Amino acid sequence: KKEGVLNNLKATENTLKNLEPFTKEGTEEVLRTLAKNLNVKTKDIFHPLRVATTGRQVSPPLFDVLELLGKQMVLKRLKKVILHLSC
Repeated sequence: KKEGVLNNLKATENTLKNLEPFTKEGTEEVLRTLAKNLNVKTKDIFHPLRVATTGRQVSPPLFDVLELLGKQMVLKRLKKVILHLSC
């Protein structure tokens, strides 16, 4: 439970919730902007998102995975991890 992970995941969920269309280019763009707006390194957004969506610390390219999983599955997995970390 690294400090800030829960807040970053919540911000990621809120950002992805509003993204249409849900493409690898779109997700990368909005998440890089999110990291900049939160004044954190991109790894502080990307790594927890990778673990939340794939269950692994290493995976195929993150944005390809997000597009393949689709918006509903990504949000479902994020919500599950956020609830787990909130306990």
